[in-house]
Amino acid sequence: MGTRTVAARRPASGKRLGGLVVDWPATADHKKIGHLCLITSLVF
Repeated sequence: MGTRTVAARRPASGKRLGGLVVDWPATADHKKIGHLCLITSLVF
């Protein structure tokens, strides 16, 4: 009887797209705000 190694699976992320859409505009994180400004400037 030998031992068998099985690769561990990563747990599923708890974030959903709806949570991300609400999280980004309602943030106070300066990095996210910078990304939002950059994306907005490229769109317009």
